Amino acid sequence: MSETFARPGFGTKIRADGYYAQINAILTTLRHTASQRVIADHLNSQGFRTPRGLPFNRARLANYLRGVST
Repeated sequence: MSETFARPGFGTKIRADGYYAQINAILTTLRHTASQRVIADHLNSQGFRTPRGLPFNRARLANYLRGVST
């Protein structure tokens, strides 16, 4: 199996560091002024998905904020 399609090791990041930097920059900007649902909608409208490739929703954003990638 090539590295491109290999599963990440337990406890490792699923996406590249740049992905997390972009998501975290958006969260830093919006977190204190918008609801989780509004932030999730914004991330989806910008083409972002969860680290596992699913669309963001309130629950998935909450998990992301807790450090859990779903």
